[in-house]
Amino acid sequence: MKKKMSMSKSGVSGSMPMLAAHLFLIVLGALQPLQGGADPILYLRGLCHDKSQDLPPLSLSLQGLSEGFRMLREGHGREIEVVREMILCMNKVCSPLEVSTFSIHDCNSLADFMTKDFEDSPLELEKLNPLVVASVYNDLATGVPSLGIDFKESFLRLALKYRKEERVIVKNLGYLLEQTGRHGEAEAMYRDALSTRPADPGLNLIVASMCPPHHMSVEATSRTYERIVSRFHQLLSTVSHNSMKMDPATEIGQMPIGWPYLGYALRPLNELLGRTYSLFFPMLTEGVIDVGPEGYRRGGGAVRLGIVAESIGNTSPGQLIDAVLERLGKGNNIEIIFFKPPGLDTEFSRMMDSVASATYTLKMYSTATSQEMIKSAECDVLLYLALGMSPSTYYLSFGRLAPVQAVFGHGHPITSGQPSIDYFISSDMFQLEEGGGVGNGDFEGYSSAPYEVVEVDELKRAALGITHLQGGGGYSAFTEQLVVFDSLTVHLRPPTIGDAGAATVQDFGLEEGWDYYACLQYSKKLHPDFDGIIRGILKGNKRAKILLLEGAKIFTDRFRNELGFTEEMISRLLFVPRMARDDLLHLLQLCVAFLGTYPWGEGVTAFEALSVDLPVVVLPRKIVVEQLALGQLRVLGLEKTLAARGEEEYVEIACRLGRNEEFRKGIKGWIKAHKWRLFGEEALEEVATEWEGWFWRVVGRVLVRE
Repeated sequence: MKKKMSMSKSGVSGSMPMLAAHLFLIVLGALQPLQGGADPILYLRGLCHDKSQDLPPLSLSLQGLSEGFRMLREGHGREIEVVREMILCMNKVCSPLEVSTFSIHDCNSLADFMTKDFEDSPLELEKLNPLVVASVYNDLATGVPSLGIDFKESFLRLALKYRKEERVIVKNLGYLLEQTGRHGEAEAMYRDALSTRPADPGLNLIVASMCPPHHMSVEATSRTYERIVSRFHQLLSTVSHNSMKMDPATEIGQMPIGWPYLGYALRPLNELLGRTYSLFFPMLTEGVIDVGPEGYRRGGGAVRLGIVAESIGNTSPGQLIDAVLERLGKGNNIEIIFFKPPGLDTEFSRMMDSVASATYTLKMYSTATSQEMIKSAECDVLLYLALGMSPSTYYLSFGRLAPVQAVFGHGHPITSGQPSIDYFISSDMFQLEEGGGVGNGDFEGYSSAPYEVVEVDELKRAALGITHLQGGGGYSAFTEQLVVFDSLTVHLRPPTIGDAGAATVQDFGLEEGWDYYACLQYSKKLHPDFDGIIRGILKGNKRAKILLLEGAKIFTDRFRNELGFTEEMISRLLFVPRMARDDLLHLLQLCVAFLGTYPWGEGVTAFEALSVDLPVVVLPRKIVVEQLALGQLRVLGLEKTLAARGEEEYVEIACRLGRNEEFRKGIKGWIKAHKWRLFGEEALEEVATEWEGWFWRVVGRVLVRE
């Protein structure tokens, strides 16, 4: 390890290396003028993706941006197209999948470069159509996923300056405020807009679904849940059927991504959301031709499998299934048709392009066009990779676009709430009931007692009017038919560490002599109910230090207000910046355990921890979504050792991993010897074979293997 990472303690920010300014100068001096009658957009696109030049992505992006500004100043009459090509240039550096330690700063440096150039008046924005200027700023704010929050907000406020009444900009800025903890300011902005448009379906739906990303108490999560339910019931009771043919893709453009982290039943919320969308936007379901139960009945030949990707492409959904899809696509029994959002250019999308018989680019702002595109491909099965994360694919799911429609249950492990989705694909390994797994190794469990299945929504039933009860009083979490595979259904490509040499704590600015616990999850996963685990470990192991991502600093005051947290304990919380995967794996190697969160658990992060032999501690009965980490422990034979039955046992397991070196080494050794069950070629073959067989069975065919 040659890089030294910076940490921060208890709310004191860490620092990161700054970019060298000479990169800007190199690029600005390298530009060539536009030749003859060449199309300016194609020319700009070529500059951004010129692989013949030995330049890093940042330099190529700056080259394209500089030329874009020149075009805007001279005026080609295609300002919006130019800006969108400039945004694609920025995405070369700012893609969330290609992100590295430095590229986050590269991304913000590009934004700073663009901000200054737009504001320094050579463009003479005041002379342009205000709608054009507002659209430019709005596209800048929304077109680059990894752009810094401050830049996004600045661009959106500048957009409002030129087009104050534009609803899309109001919604985008309100959403940003909501997701950065300024819930009150966001709602005030929405309410102000509603005062002049009280019947606006998009604004009404957004206000009803508002959910802060962070809560300071368990009681606050309960109040938010009840408020959402109440607002939707009120909305449904006061709004009649909308006869206007509006597309929600142009009216809303966001999903209530905070809902799953509240810790309560998601099916009632998603069903309410679906009913409201159907009422407000009937075009989602009207005019969609039902393919019919007979399907396409081609007789023999491969099953035509349509894959609908999310705009975030290469995060959890892609990583968990890309190896499986590659294996299926290279075979003879499954023909893959790939549907991707515009601008998706990632490792995952490039792999899919290489194995698919056809690739279609969806129209993000025209649901009807995308629906027709998918229907025309005549897929036998349509598989959504992460339904509920992206608005454009969520809108598609209202229609019957293939004879069989399913959701990959682990890209976004919650029910769709949609009657048009037939199946939710899961694994026996992910079900809470005991019995899954391949044995429990050489380790003795702490308890032989079964999991206590807690009915987390008992107090909500009357308010929600839930009637979907099954035998024994249980509540079905799915509107789809649950399909349970014997295999994991997922396969993560084995992570590798590229840098030679072992990492040391000094490489990360840490001190020797401490037991480091990794809890490196997004801050919205740190539910107030999980605070007791953090407190218990810090109290039970005086050498414990817990590593959290920087975003968790927002909870420092919450910890101070919690009974039992002392300032000394809080001083042992360290906040870690986002980092490249290679650095993350090195850091995990230095830890004694990975702490699984609840009520939202972990999938890819658990795989990554186990890939470097790091024990993962989980509390299954507190997790309200699919039990991905539990399934991984079952495959390794470590369920009874690392899956706790209650909070006290969770803390006991975690503390023992820190204090008892022999115990820790024994488990790490067991993981090292058996992780081939997760990452090996045989594991991939088992998962791919089960998927392939199911695709054939579900369309009514028999696959005969040689």
